[in-house]
Amino acid sequence: MRLEQNLQTRLELSHVLLQRLDLLLLPLLDLRQLVEQAIEQNPVLENDTEKENEESEVKEEPKEKEEPTEDVEDWDTYPKLSETAEKKEEMPIPAPPPTLKEALILQSRLAFTEERLLKISECIIYELNEDGFLTSSTKGIAEILNEDEETVLSVLRKIQTFDPVGVGSRDVKEYLLIQLHLKQDTPEIIFEIIEKHFEDLVHSNYEKILESLNITQVELDEVIAHIKLCNLKPGAGMGGEIRYVLPDLTLKRVEDNGQAVWIVYPNNEWIPKLRLSKLYMNMLHDKDNSIDKDAGKYLRQNVATAKLLIEGIEKRRETINKIAGFIKDSILDFLDNKARNFNFVTLEEVGAAIGRNPSTVSRAIQDKWIQTPYGLLTLKSFFSMHKPKAYTEVTKRLQEVVGGEDKKHPLRDDQILSILQNEGFKLARTTVVKYRTLLGIPPGHKRKIADS
Repeated sequence: MRLEQNLQTRLELSHVLLQRLDLLLLPLLDLRQLVEQAIEQNPVLENDTEKENEESEVKEEPKEKEEPTEDVEDWDTYPKLSETAEKKEEMPIPAPPPTLKEALILQSRLAFTEERLLKISECIIYELNEDGFLTSSTKGIAEILNEDEETVLSVLRKIQTFDPVGVGSRDVKEYLLIQLHLKQDTPEIIFEIIEKHFEDLVHSNYEKILESLNITQVELDEVIAHIKLCNLKPGAGMGGEIRYVLPDLTLKRVEDNGQAVWIVYPNNEWIPKLRLSKLYMNMLHDKDNSIDKDAGKYLRQNVATAKLLIEGIEKRRETINKIAGFIKDSILDFLDNKARNFNFVTLEEVGAAIGRNPSTVSRAIQDKWIQTPYGLLTLKSFFSMHKPKAYTEVTKRLQEVVGGEDKKHPLRDDQILSILQNEGFKLARTTVVKYRTLLGIPPGHKRKIADS
């Protein structure tokens, strides 16, 4: 047997690259392309799917069942959507980027744990126009929801901190002020100009601004330069080009003994089933079949590369499946319409539950998609990187503390802070005030009930 040297060099390089390649990071579409390329380049790798199809088309006398070898990966042990289902058309699925309102709703379900505040936030979000501005008055929203306007305003201010920052502004003036307040190098004079002379600024009545504020043209030019760096539409940039993706997983509700259950299926059919070529494996293991030294080395290198790829794909699939299973269990109440918002998970708790490092979980969820009854979603959309459970615990405890106070002598914010700090919560007084406001709890003097 004669093997070309240039092919050997190419496949040795492929083995080195494969060792360095993190299969966990690859989207399914990229992994599929990698596998197809590996099948073309590596003679030891075979597409087991094609072999099965060929054998099913040619009816032969039944053969004795062959004993599986450790080199052959048993891919058929994994669950499928249906044994009799038609083969899915192998075309990537278009994954439209989330709309502005979809992105805000997800953030809202993370930020507001109280049903009442979540309802207010969703009402505000649905009243945004395509540019991200709030088209309805907070007074009107308050009247529709039978809420006080101050609570609606507090929820709106929270939404304005979402991504994109400033979304929910009621006009360009408010949006500019929000952006400029976030910039540390913003001159104080700029706020005065926008507050008092916004219309003059819009209509380029610069002489009136210079005369009224007694500033120089250089100072005004600096103000204008700062403003030009700001966006004029908070919703601009949302969306983008449509990407085509293959979902790694499918979330589906099925009947099991008359009971509806949610199952996560791995979409194994997107990736060709791989196995080691029996022909070449027999050549390596057959002592009577003498092959030259270079050919043997070449085959062993390709076997090592093939095993590395097969094992890497299996580990990737196992990790992603475990993560998806944990997510599914965490959102069962939402799926069964028992809760209106996701129970977002964190890298740390998922890692602890599935026996993986949080950094491994972080790599595994990058650019991975799951097909659900609610559309095509990324695995990242179920995660919060901001420890939502800590926020949930704090707000829950804050409500309990206020609920158990003496209404004739309600607790001040600093007293609430002291109680929470003694219980191990690391907070600042401003955080207590913010959470109390978001929960719609009025300050202490307004909670006081006079003696009857």
